[in-house]
Amino acid sequence: GSTATELPQPATASPTATRGMPTPSATLPLTPTLPGASPTATNSPSARSASTLFGSTLWLWTGTSRRDGSTPKVGDPLRYSLVFTSSGEVNILADCNLYRGAYQVDPAGVLTRLEIGEGTKMACPPDSQSGDFLQQLGQVSRGFLQEGYLFLEFPDGARMQFTPNLLLSYTLPPADAAHIIATQNVFVRSGPDTRFAPLGALPAGAKVEIIGKFTPWWAVRLPGMPGGRGWVSQSSVKAENYLNVPSLPPLPEDYGRTYYLPAVDEPQIILTEATLIRAAPDDPENPAQPALLAGLPGGNFFVLGRDPDAKNWLVLLPSEIAPAGMGWVLARHAHALNTDNVPVIYHPPYLKNYLPFPITASDPVASPRTTIYYRAGPGLEYDSLSFALKGQILPVLGRSADGDWLQVRVGASVSSDGKAWVAAPNVYLFNAEKVPVVPTPLPAWIPSSISANTCAIQYQSPVNGKAFRPYQDFTFTIELLNNTSKTWSRDSTDIAFIAPLGGEPLHTGPDLYDLDQSVLPGGTYRFGFQASSRRTSGEVGEVWAVLRGSEVICSFTYRIYLAPTPQPPTHTPWPTRTGTIEPTPPPDVPPTPTVGTPEPTNPPEVSPTPRW
Repeated sequence: GSTATELPQPATASPTATRGMPTPSATLPLTPTLPGASPTATNSPSARSASTLFGSTLWLWTGTSRRDGSTPKVGDPLRYSLVFTSSGEVNILADCNLYRGAYQVDPAGVLTRLEIGEGTKMACPPDSQSGDFLQQLGQVSRGFLQEGYLFLEFPDGARMQFTPNLLLSYTLPPADAAHIIATQNVFVRSGPDTRFAPLGALPAGAKVEIIGKFTPWWAVRLPGMPGGRGWVSQSSVKAENYLNVPSLPPLPEDYGRTYYLPAVDEPQIILTEATLIRAAPDDPENPAQPALLAGLPGGNFFVLGRDPDAKNWLVLLPSEIAPAGMGWVLARHAHALNTDNVPVIYHPPYLKNYLPFPITASDPVASPRTTIYYRAGPGLEYDSLSFALKGQILPVLGRSADGDWLQVRVGASVSSDGKAWVAAPNVYLFNAEKVPVVPTPLPAWIPSSISANTCAIQYQSPVNGKAFRPYQDFTFTIELLNNTSKTWSRDSTDIAFIAPLGGEPLHTGPDLYDLDQSVLPGGTYRFGFQASSRRTSGEVGEVWAVLRGSEVICSFTYRIYLAPTPQPPTHTPWPTRTGTIEPTPPPDVPPTPTVGTPEPTNPPEVSPTPRW
């Protein structure tokens, strides 16, 4: 044996380093199983060969659920794993030591035997859990798959849980070539930084050619990765013959505006319609998996693999928008090229849903066609808050009365109330029939003393959002309820115009009106004036207030929708067969930002439909 200090130390597990695989705290709730009981039909996989049932996958130990309810945590799942081979052997990594064992699977797909053979006897670090890991493996009586996870069960019903990770294929390098030797399981990323999500792993003992460096990262030759390369941390591997390795810059990126563009001969898909890219393979007839990103027509994605039924493609995603780094696309929504030899993914890796709030599969969502502004209200006169990236998922809460602006849910870092507005022509909208009209906030430049208290309205004509032609005269009438404890005296109370919304003032009379009678608490007062629409289009309106001297009692707003003058159509403004609106020039696109990205959103899969 040797001392622990002679071994390369495993990379410290962190939320970034282990992104894309669940931590012990995120394990599935387990139902205790009586000793000797068989897995139920939902727990038992269909009969397959051993190589496809458990093989071609790196199974990482994420925790153990005991009968007493305790769940001992695993410090770093990368240090404890199983790899099942088609010949009935199992390779076991127990921290710094490798073991070779054997296993058997019965016709029903249940693992019935797991034996640990000879292995190395290195001295592992003080925090090692290798003793517990090997002891528990020695108690396993059976194993089975459930909801994508591997469970190894003890006679008393306790279970070890393992999560799948893509096991990357590689070719042995020439003897004199620069190469790495993986002294442990090591994540491979699409770029030289931990902010790039792991796209798979090399098993402990793998020997792979080095083709470049971007300190402190090695670029290694992996045919199944974008550009034929993957990146591994120099601290997690041993390198040999590396003195003349050239520097190699990472693949270019631009905060989501440009995705990795596959080379002509690389496996890829081109989307034929707008679709949502999901966290797991989905049923084409009833999609329900969480969405990570929206794919727009013509989108070109590098293909990492496919599901066994060839109904879903696993594609590379930009990590700054979809932190999982990859997602699944329904095959019927894309045209595939050079995909004959992509690997079959029997056990999809866990792709974490980073949505900070819940959303159901039927909820409406929008996705920007390009980078666009978030605004505090439905118009260019409202402050810009931040920006949303192309393809990002935006849960939709409502729309303006004219339908030109959508209210979307955002994180607290964008808006303190979790709401913002985006221009509807700039986004693809899914499940549009469920989008309600919501109240429009007052612009931030209106004093809070005016906007703080809203008048109680008993009657209003025209109603908010009613459509008018340009230069159309109308009478505005409103009935206000005095819901205060004081009388509105005719001698001291006025109704005053405060500000226009979205254009010029609409009223054609004075800006200040005296009450012609006092209004007792609980009473109502009907008030009206003449107005005229202006030569513009979109949503416009006015803000008025009830004043007692300089004191604001309450305020009210009204808005109308001015329909633009009809023009000969230059394109068909009807929903396409994909349920999206034909592109229009974006009215609210920010300049290219150089730093920062908004927090990603990932609602479940929803089907694209016309807006309204």
